[in-house]
Amino acid sequence: MIFSRRVIPFAGITIFVCGFNAPHRFDWNKGQGQPRGLREYPVPLVREEQSVRVGGAEEVWRLKWKSAPKPFCDDETLAPTCPCDGFAPGERGDLDLIRLRRGVEIDRFNLTALFKGPDVGSRTEDEPAVQRVAQVIHLGDYHHDGLATEFFLQTDAKPCSKHYGVVVGITNDNPRLHAFATVGYPDIPLFMRIDEWEKLRTATGVVNTVDWNCGDHGMDAQIEFELHWSPKGIDGFSRTFACLADGRRGKLLAIARDPL
Repeated sequence: MIFSRRVIPFAGITIFVCGFNAPHRFDWNKGQGQPRGLREYPVPLVREEQSVRVGGAEEVWRLKWKSAPKPFCDDETLAPTCPCDGFAPGERGDLDLIRLRRGVEIDRFNLTALFKGPDVGSRTEDEPAVQRVAQVIHLGDYHHDGLATEFFLQTDAKPCSKHYGVVVGITNDNPRLHAFATVGYPDIPLFMRIDEWEKLRTATGVVNTVDWNCGDHGMDAQIEFELHWSPKGIDGFSRTFACLADGRRGKLLAIARDPL
């Protein structure tokens, strides 16, 4: 990863300008075809919609702004910076995820609150933001129940090129739109990096991943996750290790269970 540091007028804080070739970016198009019925802005305020089969029923899922969105990270000075990675050039506003059957709304989930969680510290706006020209809904089976009715939604970008967010959708045991959480804290959405979510989606056993490495942007501790699926959902814990002077992982400092 290549980055340089400079001070720019972004809410009065120092941010990094960085190259976007870091390993935590995910290629959605690799091995995937065009989603059925994908349409971007088919009508005003509908950011995206696509056809989704739920059981034997055909549905349309929509991302719809409640009012005209505002520009986000479209300034040429801000767009290439770390807080804008994954959003630029983007739009922001109050955003709903809506399910329709035969043109009738059957479910609605407001996404705005997900952008006010514990992992949105590097963002300067609490409103949902998405790239202006990019597919948002990439459906997959994150719940391991045979239904590809969930997708990752980026809510934050941390230094540098680390895309954090939640998975939203429906599952066999919760057929209403919701954000994924952990077994121990079912009412608190789980925020993780996109590559960590993808490891969980494809996992057949325990997933071990490093969330933050020693020395990464000044980190003086290393944070690791151990994740797995159970019949009740996502379970796991985090470990925090001290960092040695040479940058290697040191002794174990703490173990924390939910929320990760």
